[in-house]
Amino acid sequence: MSNSIPKDTSCAQRKKRSLFSKRTDLDPTSGPLFVTLLQFAFPILLANIVATLFNAADMMVLSWFAKGNEIASVGATSSVISLFTNFSVGLCGGVNIVLARLVGQGDDRNARRMISTAVIAAAGMGVLLALVGFFFSEGTLALMNCPEECLADATLYSVIYFLGAPFLLLNQYGAAILRVSGDSGRPLYYMLISGAVNVVLNTVFCLIFDRLVIAVALATLTAQAVGAFLALRRLTVAEGVCRWDIKNTKFDLSALKKILLYGFPTALTNALFPLTNVQVQSAINSFGPAAIAGNTAAIQYESIVGMAGGAFQTAALTFVGQNLGARKKERVYRSFLYCLFAGLITTATLAIAIYLFREPLLSIFVAGDAASIAQGAVRMKYVMLFYILTVNPLASTIQAFGHPTLQTVINVCSVLGLRTLWMQLLYPLNPTLDMLYLCYPITYIMNFLVYAPIVAYLFWQLKTDRYQYKI
Repeated sequence: MSNSIPKDTSCAQRKKRSLFSKRTDLDPTSGPLFVTLLQFAFPILLANIVATLFNAADMMVLSWFAKGNEIASVGATSSVISLFTNFSVGLCGGVNIVLARLVGQGDDRNARRMISTAVIAAAGMGVLLALVGFFFSEGTLALMNCPEECLADATLYSVIYFLGAPFLLLNQYGAAILRVSGDSGRPLYYMLISGAVNVVLNTVFCLIFDRLVIAVALATLTAQAVGAFLALRRLTVAEGVCRWDIKNTKFDLSALKKILLYGFPTALTNALFPLTNVQVQSAINSFGPAAIAGNTAAIQYESIVGMAGGAFQTAALTFVGQNLGARKKERVYRSFLYCLFAGLITTATLAIAIYLFREPLLSIFVAGDAASIAQGAVRMKYVMLFYILTVNPLASTIQAFGHPTLQTVINVCSVLGLRTLWMQLLYPLNPTLDMLYLCYPITYIMNFLVYAPIVAYLFWQLKTDRYQYKI
């Protein structure tokens, strides 16, 4: 089988550039691979971390104005919001997988159909998600044992947040399309702008509204709308294969089927984690507001590690996918290895540093609350250092090879199955926070041990010309 196929040069023209070049036409299929990969991943890494820091800033602003259990109320919604939004955002993985192959193959016509359909699908799913959140937030929070003193504020925050779901999904899908096209810089700029809007409006709204959860929810909704507008506007003026022609927008059923075919397994995988976390959050809620606040504070730092690793997961999905489409085996291997080692070094450094300074870092969000700091430190002990096993490019490489369903099956068995058994059978024997959080490192280790040989097998298939190009 040939290692290369003709490539439409209109998709991306490769030019010499430095690591911090301002050019946005990065081509993963040609040129110096490592520099190009860093150029692509670095803005995503910054955007992800900036997004997490802005979210953390929201919590800090809320803590300045908090009069009661506002932080715990917002924290109690995290699993509910993740449960509903992660599935919809996960479908974006189907767009990434298919679009990366189409760009690598130089198939402009089908790529534009995919983009047009993705934008329409994002808007439609956003409206549906808003309706689901509006009608089911309170009932879901009640089922999760949300403390009575937090339930009203938690429901209000959740409902307002979900009303912004169309903006959230359009923002996510627009940024994903830009990144597949090789432009990872502008999503960073848009994240900086929308994040700054969020922080400023948080402060302003907290001075205006007596109900602080209304303030932070409205600020988040507005920031998502700004991000969606900027991303979609860029797509309408972009040149090349990934331009969205708004006047000729058409819904393509075959494109939607491909999005669902390759995106549904990823969406289901994304939903599995918050689904199991609903059980965990319900148990945490039973320990009271201090445990909820400490857990929420610890999650802010886990998100930083996760977002840093996520940059190299996204890079692997794009680089491995495009080079598979271009039939460039050597660049497929090297893309994975570069993402693996760069991601591991980055996430391990962050995780260790955060854990060493866990108490002062936790106190930023729960200043003066010794009980909440202690509860947050317990989560960090069991989760932080093992979290790096989940944010490597193994899973995204499996997706890029066209096997997202395989990833889902693994997660159903390990994350959903094992964690559910843990919460139902083992945790009740010793209902402590230590026992509760112990389920995380066990499932992280199991996933890693299963993913690694699967990726090795896929590379063996590719090397021996046994791999079937399905997309």
